[in-house]
Amino acid sequence: MPRQPSAAGRPALAPFGRFRRDRKGVAAVEFAILAIPFFVTVFAIVETSLVFLAELTLDQSVDRVARKVRTGELERKGADEAA
Repeated sequence: MPRQPSAAGRPALAPFGRFRRDRKGVAAVEFAILAIPFFVTVFAIVETSLVFLAELTLDQSVDRVARKVRTGELERKGADEAA
């Protein structure tokens, strides 16, 4: 059954018109809509930076050990004790 238009030619949903005109809480609703993508982006940036930091740390550590092996500073006996 179709809705009957009101006297002004608008749908019978006129009582809900005050909710459309009410602007209180608009900022809270907009924040709720945008908060999830914003925080996902922030956490993705932080996670990516941590991955790069871990990769850089591992790369530098391997370079240091490789240099010690090449120069003879790290010998087999010392490597066994360190492990």
